[in-house]
Amino acid sequence: MKSITLAALLAMSAAPAWAEIAADTCLDIGGTTYCDPAAFHVTGPGAGATQDPVIIQSSTEFTVFKNSGGVGINPPLTLFFAVPLGQSAPTISGAFFNGGAVSDPVGSVTHLPGVFTSGDLYTFAGCIACDNSEQFVNLIAGLALAGLPTTAGFDVYETVITRGFPAKDDAERVTGSFALGTYIAPLAANIDTSGNKPKVTYFDAAFTETGLIAGDPVVTPHDVPEPFSAALLGVSLLGLGLTRRR
Repeated sequence: MKSITLAALLAMSAAPAWAEIAADTCLDIGGTTYCDPAAFHVTGPGAGATQDPVIIQSSTEFTVFKNSGGVGINPPLTLFFAVPLGQSAPTISGAFFNGGAVSDPVGSVTHLPGVFTSGDLYTFAGCIACDNSEQFVNLIAGLALAGLPTTAGFDVYETVITRGFPAKDDAERVTGSFALGTYIAPLAANIDTSGNKPKVTYFDAAFTETGLIAGDPVVTPHDVPEPFSAALLGVSLLGLGLTRRR
């Protein structure tokens, strides 16, 4: 295998929208085979593992895990940030591989043209052969799940980290400043030209494993008693005290 730039791979996948493929499948497009194992999982401090998407209760860091074994992933790692309209662009202060102390080189954060308002995020970013579950409607539903305001669209930003993922469970911890409601979608790719035709394998994240910056813990109805329930509890305790006095 050899590594090429993600921009070149995205250009290779330029094909009609019907060419979108689901995770764990391969598809031939224009003489090239594209595969998509959806190998990344985004998490972070306070992340709710049972939430779809993964709600990250931090606005200063998150982690991208490679959650499938076997093949190594060539560099670079590209991160796409879908930021609700009117919110601040992400800033990156460091990227640390497998908990190391030395930060990896990180490219500048750039704004992609247009506004993401429909379809799926990876297609908007230029990869129509990627997982297509990052639907705009899913992102809006995720905001509501986290108790965050919905939005008419997302500004999408991109940055590149000079790092691959050679082993299972490799991770990249990214620090910086991320607005509430920001989604993080990682993408990397390998290209194999040793066969009869090129084979490109994209590594991305399905919506259910995408990180959503929420900032504060998600409050469920069981976390805080309703006023009426609290009042009943107080009356019960008072009655218990009177009974004991007798």
